Amino acid sequence: MRRGIKWLCTLLAIAIAFALGASMRWPFSIIHFELFSTPAPREWGLDMGVFLYAEVDVMDWSPLPYGWSTSVTRTQHWVVWTPSWDKNAGSGILLIPLWIPLAVVCLPASLLWRSDIRRARRLTAGHCPSCGYDRRGLAGPCPECGTQHGPA
Repeated sequence: MRRGIKWLCTLLAIAIAFALGASMRWPFSIIHFELFSTPAPREWGLDMGVFLYAEVDVMDWSPLPYGWSTSVTRTQHWVVWTPSWDKNAGSGILLIPLWIPLAVVCLPASLLWRSDIRRARRLTAGHCPSCGYDRRGLAGPCPECGTQHGPA
């Protein structure tokens, strides 16, 4: 379980970091329209390291197509550092900077990797895997914690 969480967090961190870097150069958005838009048209996108979700007022669109629309354009060079939710009458926009989910995913991944690396170093250096006591030259149980081990 621990190993799976470590690798899942690591892969998510790589994917989020890639999305953050790619969105700095090439913003991407997907827009969904319906013919008679009961819910407002919705847009999901990545731009300048920010995930954006927008519900747009129907009156803001001059010819209102229906279906899906995607676009990849050059960035407009605006940066958002804090999450925001702006709700107006009939429309709203949610902005989540990608550094926040990246930090949330990197923290447990780095802690799990760190503990595994420390444990591997302890085992190769002749220390007790349970408490870290230096057991070089000792046989039998660990004098610190009492854990049974083979000969050193």
